[in-house]
Amino acid sequence: MQFHYAVDLTRPETNLLQVRLTISELEPNCQQLTCFLPAWSPGSYLVRDYVRHIQWLRAYNAEGSPIEAHKTSKAQWQIEWSASLEAIVIEYEVYAHEFNVRGSHVDASHAFLHGPSCFIGVLGADVQQPRLSLQLPENWQHVTTGLTYINHAGRFWQFCAADYDDLLDCPLEIGNQQCFKFEVDGVPHEVAVYGQTLVPASSLIDDIQRIVATELSMMGGAPYARYVFIAHFAPEAYGGLEHSNSTAVQFDGRQLAERKNYLKWLGLISHEFFHTWNIKRIRPRELGPFDYQQENYTTMLWLAEGLTSFVDDVVLIRAGLCTLDEYLEIQRENLERYFQTYGRKVQSLEDSSYDAWIKLYRPEENSPNITISYYLKGLLVFSLLNCLLWKHQQRMDALIQALWQRWQAQPELGMTTEEVLNIVEQLTDADGRTQLQHWLRSTEELEFTKYYADIGIGLVWEPAKTVDLGIKWEVVKNRLTIKTVYREGAAWRSGLNAGDEVLAVDGIRLYADEPLDKIASFFQPEKTYQVLVARLGQISTVTLTTEAIPPKLAKLSSTNPTLTQRVLMGEV
Repeated sequence: MQFHYAVDLTRPETNLLQVRLTISELEPNCQQLTCFLPAWSPGSYLVRDYVRHIQWLRAYNAEGSPIEAHKTSKAQWQIEWSASLEAIVIEYEVYAHEFNVRGSHVDASHAFLHGPSCFIGVLGADVQQPRLSLQLPENWQHVTTGLTYINHAGRFWQFCAADYDDLLDCPLEIGNQQCFKFEVDGVPHEVAVYGQTLVPASSLIDDIQRIVATELSMMGGAPYARYVFIAHFAPEAYGGLEHSNSTAVQFDGRQLAERKNYLKWLGLISHEFFHTWNIKRIRPRELGPFDYQQENYTTMLWLAEGLTSFVDDVVLIRAGLCTLDEYLEIQRENLERYFQTYGRKVQSLEDSSYDAWIKLYRPEENSPNITISYYLKGLLVFSLLNCLLWKHQQRMDALIQALWQRWQAQPELGMTTEEVLNIVEQLTDADGRTQLQHWLRSTEELEFTKYYADIGIGLVWEPAKTVDLGIKWEVVKNRLTIKTVYREGAAWRSGLNAGDEVLAVDGIRLYADEPLDKIASFFQPEKTYQVLVARLGQISTVTLTTEAIPPKLAKLSSTNPTLTQRVLMGEV
């Protein structure tokens, strides 16, 4: 079968995509097809039910006469006809107004097409070289995508994908975005920028190029012929999604002028680009070929995201984009988030991965008490493994290269945990294998002080300035409300609940517009307070007893900067 998708974007102000899929070269005597729209996107482990955005769907023969099309499940349609046909046409309309890297967004200013949210597939079909045609508004000039360019004339553009998976894996940015190009080792790279920033977009390109050059050097060259970055800038935007020869990233462009946030932006670029190797190629066995209609479970997202999260900041220091002190501060913040997450005592890394579909992407009030992110704990485990490798006169690069060589030897077959453990054992010893396995499956505390000392990093603690009530606040309808109560904290022990509106403490009124650090300063350690709350429409008083102020991780300090730098740079 041959597939040709035609997308009409001539009225982007409606937020609608008009899609026409022509399926030709049907099998002889074929009189039925089952079409589907993916329920999730590889790299983002949550069933998103994109089908909810399809307004209608109809089917026709090549002459335009209607043929039967009816739903058989929430995201499947059965197309039937009685006489032999050379081709069928499926037309449908998609509401595209999700501004994130996992959905499609169309308005008068641009279009961002995310394949799983808008391109229907056919069950059991071996789709080779599907074509995509786009009809653009007259004033739109550019299309940026990892798809293979065929041609364009005026408002009409044509592209080709290797297969259906490739079509879904190549997002498109369409409109009048800023476009930049550079080469690294003779390989072309493109950057498309949509939205506004407080620093010129052109000033970002040199740093992106340095990240690309550093990672290509680490990995021994590019596994692609061309690479595309699609960057969206909008208030409060943040996120990224990896693809085989491209990535889509979002960030708040107003924040780039601040050094800390600029490093966060570079870390995002570094992270998504390293996924080119780790997850788009090196991958858990369960993640490919994909079943787009239901969850694809794996216990190995600690490898996909944990290793990538460790590498992304290491790349910044290797590329000369951040100092050792800045790198250590980034890691201090990671440790602080880890220590604040009670769920680390409840959920192992492997369980965190397996439950991603129901927990990580569906956070709620109790999530910090029962979950730990495989991004966060994963990167911290790899930071410890980096120290362990160093102690055995090895480096993280050796592990990464071993993973890469394994993929090159069997690209059709994903990896297992056992294979990773075997590689670690070869680089260290049997105890190294046992230690990594323990980190993956245990909820015991990680021994940062012990392992970090081996590479000259110390944890510096100091008394906190304010009492920690074990509460995360939020303002709801101008009311000071408890969003989360952290387990084993003072609020949890005293019986305060998520959702409580806090009205007063010891008869003194609290206001939602007061800074939260000011509210925290009202409390003293090891004292008892009467907290007036509104809960489910009723007023009550809760007796809150505060605890002693625990020490706070003030910084990570290198006692031997030369050693620490050498380890992070991957030098033996």
